[in-house]
Amino acid sequence: FRRPHHDFSPAPLATAVPLRAFHAKRERLPDPLPTGPGEGVMAAMSATPLGAGSTAGAETFFHELWRFPPMFTIQRNIDVRERQLGVWAEIILAYHRARREYVLDVAGGGAPYFANVAIDRSLSKQDIETVLGHLVETGHGEWLDEPGRSQFLVMWDTAQEVSNDIYAWAQDTGKVGEVYTVYDIHSEDDSAGYGFHGAHPRAIVKALAKLQEGGKAKIYRDDGKAVDEWGVKFLPL
Repeated sequence: FRRPHHDFSPAPLATAVPLRAFHAKRERLPDPLPTGPGEGVMAAMSATPLGAGSTAGAETFFHELWRFPPMFTIQRNIDVRERQLGVWAEIILAYHRARREYVLDVAGGGAPYFANVAIDRSLSKQDIETVLGHLVETGHGEWLDEPGRSQFLVMWDTAQEVSNDIYAWAQDTGKVGEVYTVYDIHSEDDSAGYGFHGAHPRAIVKALAKLQEGGKAKIYRDDGKAVDEWGVKFLPL
């Protein structure tokens, strides 16, 4: 049984990953997979289309495993599966961070990273939910419409990280002790230099909940109003 040769060049920002042979009846990811959240694992994305037969707007990701067919089948081995989900998380978060797109329309076909037409592979609906479930577990997303599960909030920064940024903004701009709306936080001109500017309202609320847990804010929730109209008072330390 000969080991197939896999050539992933060009991959200027990614480290080479040894690819092992896999059984013809079951595709299997190479072992070991890259580990850790570093930039060496998720390399930069190219704006080059996938080529003939690709869908409009699809892009090439310079991650070796995105071009490896078994990446599109969630693996059974627990250790390999966890590392596989970690790679998927990096692909998704990097894509959405680069475009500052917070909402993934799962029902509308998702995003180009869930399919690679160049190798004729795509994630099944069940596997997509598994991948997105991993983002939920790691604090990088949540479903916006339970139980329909058609819209998913992607957070490349966790709620805790965003909360730190928001409170720093409140301190820097003299807003501690005052009441503001969720809309004010993500859309005021003086927040333009902060990472949360332009964020989805639900992402802001998740971050404010972290501040409230830490005694740094009080949320004035009103389920009869849009989330953007909810109030928050920043409390002094």
